[in-house]
Amino acid sequence: MFFDAVDLQYEYEPQGYVLEDLGDAWYLPDFWLPTIGPNGMWAEVKADRDNWIGADLMLALCSKHTRFAGTILGPVPYAAGGWPSYDEADETDGWALYFYGGVDRPYFWCACPKCGRVGFEWRGLADRVTCGCYPPGVVRMHTASESGILRAYEEARGARFEHGERGGGMS
Repeated sequence: MFFDAVDLQYEYEPQGYVLEDLGDAWYLPDFWLPTIGPNGMWAEVKADRDNWIGADLMLALCSKHTRFAGTILGPVPYAAGGWPSYDEADETDGWALYFYGGVDRPYFWCACPKCGRVGFEWRGLADRVTCGCYPPGVVRMHTASESGILRAYEEARGARFEHGERGGGMS
């Protein structure tokens, strides 16, 4: 529901992988987000954002396919308080980004204030969204608590999948 609310293109469980680094473990990531980052991003949804089994699988997937990054999305946050500001965010906030060679944190959903394109960026910095509206690093815009993002969290929290509500497919 979050992806639909922010009009983000996604594919649900498009492809599975055999991960040799984990003894030929089979892994089917939940979502492929082709417009996030320069090469797309995998997203796994778990009840706990610090799910270590999911983290091992995601890190092995990103190590095998070095162009792609991935994240483990835990519970949908409550939007009322928003996220900490850029200067206040630390390693315990947001989500982790897994990539070839390691992991980095904190990452937040954010949106470009000019064109509205959604990104998943370090500290929620909208100037890093790959839309090209702002030169990277020139303007530090923390938009993780932007109203459209917070509204999308509320919509996602309100979805009742047992009653037939589902997110859409590819946009």
